[in-house]
Amino acid sequence: MSDLTVSYNGREVVLPPGRSASFGRDQGCDICLDPDDLWVSRTAGEFRYDERGWSVVNVSGKRTLHLSTDGVVVPLPPTLPPTEPATWPLTGASCDLHLFGEDGLYTLGLRLTGPAGPALPRAGGASGLTPERRRIAAALGSNYFLPWPEYDPAPRSYRDTAGSLGLPESKVVDEIGRLRRILARARVLPDQPDADPRRPVVEWLIALGWVTAADLRPLPPGAGQPRRLTTRAPSDHGSHDAGTSPLHDEVIRIAEETARHIAPHLRQRLAAHYGPQWSTLVGPGGRPASLRDFRQCLALLAFDQATVGWAVQSCRNDARQLNHLANRAAHRDTLDGGDVHRARLLGAQIRERF
Repeated sequence: MSDLTVSYNGREVVLPPGRSASFGRDQGCDICLDPDDLWVSRTAGEFRYDERGWSVVNVSGKRTLHLSTDGVVVPLPPTLPPTEPATWPLTGASCDLHLFGEDGLYTLGLRLTGPAGPALPRAGGASGLTPERRRIAAALGSNYFLPWPEYDPAPRSYRDTAGSLGLPESKVVDEIGRLRRILARARVLPDQPDADPRRPVVEWLIALGWVTAADLRPLPPGAGQPRRLTTRAPSDHGSHDAGTSPLHDEVIRIAEETARHIAPHLRQRLAAHYGPQWSTLVGPGGRPASLRDFRQCLALLAFDQATVGWAVQSCRNDARQLNHLANRAAHRDTLDGGDVHRARLLGAQIRERF
């Protein structure tokens, strides 16, 4: 039998076998992360002990947890009703559990004083996961196979995945839809045909071990190459310069990519709402607005009255937060890996809406 030591924010909680502990934003949790961070579930998860050893359970129903062991990260996705929350065994002597918040990253350090438990066998195997579907899922989820802290918990777009594999986009969409139905039959996911299946399909396939980093090897050159933090030439949009770090560059790159993606949709909406002179009417200080400027583009999505009721409020909030991070990057404020991960998550959520 083994104790579990949970470290967070300079505090350690030692759990003996048989005791459970909860963590989340609720002040009633055994480990309260931040009562004011609405991005964190009231109860995000629990640590539990049974005859197999210690495990972590995602009870939020909304947010994914991310378990990192020796730099290898596995997403622990939420289980949607009516399926019961899944139990994920702690199979390493020490690991970190990461949660993304509104403005940063929460990390719980986990340490076992005795032998770790065995991996949990997954009934049902990978039935229906053909080599072609495994290949498509690996390319779609390749950002999840980056080692921490470069790990990027966001699936690629259908178009990007299809282009990298040399397949029609409709083929990738159809196969991911079939994988969603396979997971629904296995009672892992509810059958929700109208929801975007990319994130839950990718995260569950990786969490269950049905798709792994090894599946990236047979892909065509470039198909499984995730985005990496790289220093690049400064953009002509914004005030950052060559003195910025790769972290600043990456946040700005994410904001630019997101703005390019939404700009055609936003331009059409602004023209419909304000008429042909929309640019002059919404521009700052009486100057014409330019959706090529990623900060103007994100600010218009976040704050302009034309987007009220057109974009859901959560999307407008995400645009506001990404714009805030991009402004910090452009002004060379201090950033860390949690800010980059937050920008990636926000950008992916915004792009999924358009």
